[in-house]
Amino acid sequence: MAAALCVFSAAPLPRIFAAPLSSTSASDKDLGKKALGVLMSRLHDARASVRAAAARSWGDIGNPAALPILRKALKDPDLYVRIAAAYSLNALGDRQGFKTLCSVALEGAGRSRPGNPVEQLKLLAKNRARARAIEKLSAIGGVDAVKVMEKTLSDASDTVQDATKIALARLGFFDEYGSPFVTALGDQDPGVRAAAAAALGRIRRSEALPALLKAAADPVADVRMAVMSALGHFDEPGAAAALRSGAKDGDSRVRFRAFEALSGLRDDGSLPLLKETLAKNPTPEILLPVLRGLAERGETIDLSLVSANLAQSDPDLRAIAVEALEAVPGAAANALLKRVMETDSSKLLQIKAAKSLVMRLERKP
Repeated sequence: MAAALCVFSAAPLPRIFAAPLSSTSASDKDLGKKALGVLMSRLHDARASVRAAAARSWGDIGNPAALPILRKALKDPDLYVRIAAAYSLNALGDRQGFKTLCSVALEGAGRSRPGNPVEQLKLLAKNRARARAIEKLSAIGGVDAVKVMEKTLSDASDTVQDATKIALARLGFFDEYGSPFVTALGDQDPGVRAAAAAALGRIRRSEALPALLKAAADPVADVRMAVMSALGHFDEPGAAAALRSGAKDGDSRVRFRAFEALSGLRDDGSLPLLKETLAKNPTPEILLPVLRGLAERGETIDLSLVSANLAQSDPDLRAIAVEALEAVPGAAANALLKRVMETDSSKLLQIKAAKSLVMRLERKP
């Protein structure tokens, strides 16, 4: 292997428009403290998925207040909670987080598949968690991370092997480990092509872009969906152009993925398309990413359109609405995020809103 590289979204509603925050008021500080309290309390939740989401949030906001409890979470019975806590600890400067990720990635390495079906299922779940740890190590990068991957590259688990190849390709070893995924984009099986597109999106290397742009015209919608999501990880003009084209695809699912990806880019070339789409009064699945995309580009949006979708019964739709809010500055958006944090039935969305509030309110005006 070449030398290791270091790589460090009925009744008429009052029209609410976003306005920038002018300063951090006392009420803003109180709201920030309340949001931190929500994130802290969710670390003790009975559901592992909630604890993991809360643990992830602390690394994202960069607040060291949770260091003691994150260290305790390294002993959580759930592997995903331990991985989330470890990644946040590393982000906060605690090296124990990195060591824990290495330990999880190597736990049971080389173990063969047991004959007992129940044990097989347990091993499969464990290997998926190990793959997640490897993915986090690739995001951290460095020689020590690559040394771990040199061991997992020959793991008995295909899931762990694939995660390792993706991680190594992301860290710069693309010719050796990323090229096979490019080749797989030409496979006869559309399932293989979709999986290859998803892998190249996770790799996020410019070497993968030409193949993804070609695959954007794949005859199978499921493959085009995967390609649109993958292109959202590339900040090159070619990717944005392909996404604008995908936003006009004949399949609504492909259009959604394209708009979802476009919403995270700051490509001015998409602004006319976003405005044109908004004027057509699209479905909520398209409307919300369009609003987010407009907000990301500095446009003022009508938050009433977002607020209406925060009342939807579908938690996935409400999550897209929260992502749209995250791109909007100002007190009006903060008030809606506060409502989600305090009243939404999904604790995962409460965490998402609380994290967003903390990051917004701690940001210098």
